[in-house]
Amino acid sequence: MTAANFILSLFCIFEIICVPAIFLHAGLLGLIALFLLLLAVFVFVLWKMKRLPRQGNGKEQKREGVTGKKISALGEKLRVLCILSILFQLALVVFYRHTDDDDAWYLGLAVSAYETGEMFAYSPYTGDAMELSDGGDYVLSPLPILWAALGKLFHIHPTILAHAIVPVFMLLWAYYVYWLLGKRLFGGKNESAGAYAFWLFMNVLNLFGFYSTRTSGTFLLFRSWQGKAVFCAILVPCLFYYFLGLLKSQSQRERELTENEALINEKQELSGIYLTMGAGCLASFSAASLMPLLLFAMALTYAIATRSVKIPLKMCGAAIPNVILAGIYVLFL
Repeated sequence: MTAANFILSLFCIFEIICVPAIFLHAGLLGLIALFLLLLAVFVFVLWKMKRLPRQGNGKEQKREGVTGKKISALGEKLRVLCILSILFQLALVVFYRHTDDDDAWYLGLAVSAYETGEMFAYSPYTGDAMELSDGGDYVLSPLPILWAALGKLFHIHPTILAHAIVPVFMLLWAYYVYWLLGKRLFGGKNESAGAYAFWLFMNVLNLFGFYSTRTSGTFLLFRSWQGKAVFCAILVPCLFYYFLGLLKSQSQRERELTENEALINEKQELSGIYLTMGAGCLASFSAASLMPLLLFAMALTYAIATRSVKIPLKMCGAAIPNVILAGIYVLFL
């Protein structure tokens, strides 16, 4: 499991336990204890899976072992430019502060849960008691509660956590996803100049993206602790990354890979799609509502390109949690 998959899994686990805990009026400390327990079980399962012998023939292992050729001088220069650009952006989010009016509600929810130990019990505007319906779609996509839980766990105030620590993590996560996407588009398993050029292109887009307050670069650099930033700057590229992997698995099946190897690749990419869709449910209700549309468009593209509906139907299954959340919103909120 890659680092990206692991982070997406953490988001999914928290979403699965947090939404029921909110409706059951459970306390924040109980939620944290359950999250740590499930996280320990998850890590143990991963550890046991790593200890299992790998299946596959020598040809596959040999192909996996050949990961890199020496990149060109142009690739080296582009890599240096990318690293310098990322370091500059890290300095921006660490040493400069962006004040956002949405924090009155968004971080207010996190601070309220952090201080009282109860989730969606008090209005972040007035401090008065509030009903779950007053929380709107944040009840179903409770990313602020994650910041409250992490703040309580590490004894860091959610405002400090959101403005000083989370942006660094989100920025590094985003550029890790962009790097993986660039390799899949231009470099395969190797580090090519094309992959670094794509990485630099994404750096430029983010640095000069403040022609609007609605661009992904603006969200990523100015308010990365909000779910909308995670949605547009990280999860959408993640979805494209795994979808391209499915398309490549199909083309490889027709060429050098055996049927079994292609099936293993398809399962890995599908699991990534399912994890990305689940993480979107936690990040933002906008993501939970809009990502199924993007997923269905990708499934339709795959069906037309391959003249098969087997994989597209499996892809559409990743939208089941989104449909469930939509039903809960209509019925209860």
